[in-house]
Parts: sequence; C-alpha cells; structure tokens
Amino acid sequence: MERKKRILGWIGVSITVVFSSIWAYWGAFENFHEGWYSTSVWENIFMLFFQYLLFTIIFVVLALIILKWKKIGLVVHILTGAFCVWFFSGASFSVLGLMIVIPFAALGLIYYYGNPEPLKWARRLIIFVPLIIVIAISIPQGIKVSQRIDDGDFGIRIVEGNDVTLAWAPRGPGWPDRGVSWEEAQEICKYLSEDGLTIMETEQNIWRLPTVDEAVRSMLLHGENSGGVWNASEERATYEKTPDKESPLWDVNSKIIYYWTADTSIQDVNQAYIIVYDGGVYDKRKIDGYGYLSFRAVKDKTETDQPNNNSQSSQLICSKFYTPFALDEDRDSYSSIEIRSMDGFGAYRIGHVHAGLDLKADYTEPVYPIASGQVADILYSFPNLAVLIKHNLPNGAQVYSSYVHVADISVNVGDIVDENTQIARMLNKEELKKAGLNTPHLHLEIRKNMDDDGKGSYLCKTIEELDKYFLDPTPFLKEKLND
Repeated sequence: MERKKRILGWIGVSITVVFSSIWAYWGAFENFHEGWYSTSVWENIFMLFFQYLLFTIIFVVLALIILKWKKIGLVVHILTGAFCVWFFSGASFSVLGLMIVIPFAALGLIYYYGNPEPLKWARRLIIFVPLIIVIAISIPQGIKVSQRIDDGDFGIRIVEGNDVTLAWAPRGPGWPDRGVSWEEAQEICKYLSEDGLTIMETEQNIWRLPTVDEAVRSMLLHGENSGGVWNASEERATYEKTPDKESPLWDVNSKIIYYWTADTSIQDVNQAYIIVYDGGVYDKRKIDGYGYLSFRAVKDKTETDQPNNNSQSSQLICSKFYTPFALDEDRDSYSSIEIRSMDGFGAYRIGHVHAGLDLKADYTEPVYPIASGQVADILYSFPNLAVLIKHNLPNGAQVYSSYVHVADISVNVGDIVDENTQIARMLNKEELKKAGLNTPHLHLEIRKNMDDDGKGSYLCKTIEELDKYFLDPTPFLKEKLND
C-alpha cells in the first residue's frame, strides 16, 4: 500500500514538474518577447513574476502546500481551479481546461492520496526544475534585450536598403501607441497630413500601410538591413540575420510588437498579414485590435523628408510653464494655482489614491496646456474625458500632463500645441450633474510615463504605486512657475 502511495505521489510530482516547466518555458520567452518594455526594471521584473510566470508559481506553490498539509492543499487546488474557470471564462478549452483546470483537479486528488517519499527530493525537483528553465532562458534573452538600439527619435524616419526606400510616420496618429484594427489603420492613413502629425477632415491619400514585401525588406538589426525576402506563394519571410525590436522602426519602450501590413491574406479575405519585430509574418483577423497590435504608416520619400532627423515634437523644448486657464490674471505665477487648488496629490479616495491636483474652474471655462508639447493620447470615457500632452524638458527628460473632466476636446493625437492652444473646455451644469460631480474642476496630472496605459489614475491604491507613474503637481508647478 505504501509503495502504491509513493508511486502515486511521484506521478503527482512528475505532472507538477512537467506543467510548471511548460509554463516556465513559455513565460520566460514571452516575457522578453511581448513584455520587458517598461522603462522601470522593477516593473519589468514584476510583470515577469506576476504575469508571465504566474502559472508556474501557482503549480509550484500548490504542490508545496499539499505536500505539507494534505486537506488544506486539496481544498486550495479545487478553489484555484474554480477561480480559473471563472476568471478565464473566455479562454479556449485547450488552454483553460487541458493546461490549467484539469491538472489542478487531478493533482489535488493525486497528492491527497499519494506520498512521494523522500519529500525533500520531491520539493527540490518541484522548485528547481522550472527555476533552472527560467534562468537558462532569461539570461541570454535579457542580454539580447539590453543590446537593443534606442535612439529616442520618434520623428519621420527614412529607412532605405534592400531595394526599398520609405518614410515611416512619426509618433502620433500614424504611429499610435495603442491597439488598432486593420480597418481603422487604413482609415487613419487616408486622412493623415503630409507631416504625419494630424488627421485632416478630408482624404489626403499620402500615407498608407506598407506591403508585406516592403515591411520584410525594411527590417533591421542594430541599424543594418536584415536582408529580408518575402516568398508570397509560401507565405514565408527569410532573413540573413534576425531583426529585433529597436530604432528606427520600433519603440523599445512600447508594448506594440506587431504592425499591420496592407496585404490581405491569400487564405482568407477577412484576414490581413501582420509583421512581428523579429521578422515573422502571420495573418490576423482584420477586426482584431488588441493592445500589442498596431501600425506605422509609410509613404514614398520626398525632398522634405530628412532621414534620421528629429521630428518637430522631438525638437520642441518647453522651457516655460503656465497655468491651464487663460482667465488667470497671471498665468506664469504659482499664486494662480494656489487660488484654484482643491484636493491634492495622494488624497485617499474610495478604491484608489488621488493621482493629481484638482483646480477650481468656471462652467465651460476653456482649458489650455501648461507648456508646449505634443498630444500623446486622448481618452474618451465620460466623465473622465482627458487630453494627455508630452513635454520635452530642457534636461532631456520627458513628462506628460493630463487634463481630466473636460468636454469638447479640440485637438487630435499628434497635434503640436503650446500654452495658447485651447485643447478643451470645462463641463457645463448638465454635464457636471450627469458626471456625478459637485463642483466644476480640472483634474491635472503630471505623469512620469504612460506605462500604465492611462489606467493608473484610478488603479493606484498606495502612494508607492502613484510614485511609479506620477509626479506631485504641486511641487512640480511651484518649481516651474514664478513665485
């Protein structure tokens, strides 16, 4: 009987090691493939453990618990499986059922009735096999990522070589840092202005999506053409050297790793080809627009397009700051901020910590940028409509200012603005009532980055979390404005 328990227990250990190792292998590679894009090393490490290695950790921890406390471990296995069914309800059975729920349930019963003696060796295998896999993959992948070229130039880039010369759009509507469907990408390209920074009211037909052949031939590694060739009949791209996610085609600190191409799949007219930063070509449904899939528009090079030259937004340095209201008697004085100040940075709210500074305003009062910059994003979720503007500081650093609880947004992503550009207005009485707000006020944020996709405003629970994404607007403006 004891021998059967021992065999059953080691079957459980073997299953745990196999599944935790599979997830460790997948997680370590995916972490450096679609992850590891934040400017913060600690945030990248957090994503590694709590996003990409989460199931590895769960398999290991559940096994260690049930080896120590059988009844408690069995209950935890069952509850974990039930939670996964609920939380990942949209996942396919091949992933949710075969790789998560069924293994959890089976392991709980196997460990409960089994006894893998000696326990110390069971624990060692459960812990160290997936750990070795993670280390073996992460070290070379980490070295590869650390060698990526990031020149910080997000302007129009001329990429030439391998019989292709194209101008690639600057950061803005023609190169958005968000998920975009194929149809939306095609529509944006039609209306994109000559400089690639503005969506016009009428079709311009200057920019377009690159063909698969153009995209493959344009791919680079460390600034040199990768020698890509596209075989259309076999739907396969080959390269002399594997390209990587780096300047001038890709943003190292963006989660975008796929670009749409102009070509429809030869297998399905409802799908189009995408290209991965490492040169892979696949087909995706044209309606897909998940967070890692976007586009970068191209056009034929003209005399006005200068290769490797910073865009207008990159050259624009904001050396002077102002209040966001033109009605202020002295817009460059901090006293104007003090008069309007309400709730400050870090105040505890229901479910989150206040990420900005609330400034009193009049109904429908116009709102202006606090400094020159470029519109980086616009959020259209009422009542939290917001405009986010990127500012280049004289010391080379970048910050973002965010203007929340506004209406009638009058700018577009990619627009160059200054302190005299009206970007929106404050809510009127009806809008304020609909929003559930008592007083018309501007929620002003100063952001360090956009790694949180704009969600940190209401997801940060502690001051420590705020510090990852935000600066306190009060001392920031006190330093930038006159006394």
